Amino acid sequence: MSSKRPQDSPAQRPEDDSEKKPMRQRLADRWNGLGAPAKSVAVVIGVAVAVAGSLVAVAYSRADSDDEVDEDNASTRPLSFDEQEQLVVTLCTSLETMTEEEFEANYAKLDRDHQFEVDESISAFAAAAVGDENWDL
Repeated sequence: MSSKRPQDSPAQRPEDDSEKKPMRQRLADRWNGLGAPAKSVAVVIGVAVAVAGSLVAVAYSRADSDDEVDEDNASTRPLSFDEQEQLVVTLCTSLETMTEEEFEANYAKLDRDHQFEVDESISAFAAAAVGDENWDL
């Protein structure tokens, strides 16, 4: 004989009220079941999280406002080396789609070395288009 345990029928299982209660009620029951020290710790942690979240929000808003100021002064401040490198790529790859005024304005932002890179790229582009490296001699 095997000692099989009979399965509990649904009528014999205890009712689990927690599955029938709404989430809000279950949270309230849990909160009410906590003692005073546990509630104090939970409140302190909640306040700390709220303060940390607000500090992060303020830091991001300041960073965004700094970016906006930089965009406003972008035409008057000199470009960094990396910004000039990026602008060289933009000028060389957008040569056919950029207006002449836009090209000249961006070209003027570059130092001599970066302007030379753009000039060389334009010459190579034209030579490939014409089919002769010496077309401009």
